[in-house]
Amino acid sequence: MPRRIKTITIVLTGLLMAIVFLLTFFTKIPGLIPQGYVNLGDSAVIVAGVILGPVWGFLAGAVGSAASDIALGFTIYAPITFLVKGFEAVIASIVYRVIMRKMASNNIGSNSRGFVAHLTASICGGITMFTGYFLAEWFILPILDKGFGIAVAVTDLPANIIQGAVGAIVAILLLQGLSRTRLWKSIF
Repeated sequence: MPRRIKTITIVLTGLLMAIVFLLTFFTKIPGLIPQGYVNLGDSAVIVAGVILGPVWGFLAGAVGSAASDIALGFTIYAPITFLVKGFEAVIASIVYRVIMRKMASNNIGSNSRGFVAHLTASICGGITMFTGYFLAEWFILPILDKGFGIAVAVTDLPANIIQGAVGAIVAILLLQGLSRTRLWKSIF
């Protein structure tokens, strides 16, 4: 029999999807990437992956981020954003869970375990984001628009790396703060 979806999972997915959208939409800094924008939405994408797991985290990160691209008029990026941000959440989720399991099996304290898992998951999520956009701008977007290619991918890479780093730092701070709450303890 299929596993029933808990109401809390659906509610948290919708909430985090909205937070991803809002952080992406309202923190946009246009101009650093010539054909796009920089934002803080990655921090919420990483948090969604860690809290919701790979499947629901993918959904929250992908839909929230792609919807923001569409709302801001960057529709050419929306399909790429859907995949890149979705996989950013998946990678963050998997890395977090693997580290937590490995460190628990080695009897490492929960405070150290949580920080190391948050740090590593956030870094891996940020790397997934800027690598995904680099590859998409180089190989996929030129199919849709000849203005893209290796030159655009290389030009946009520094701003995407900065966005990934800032998103990872903010995600670590958010995850560390959330891990000290009752809500966190009820989820995990």
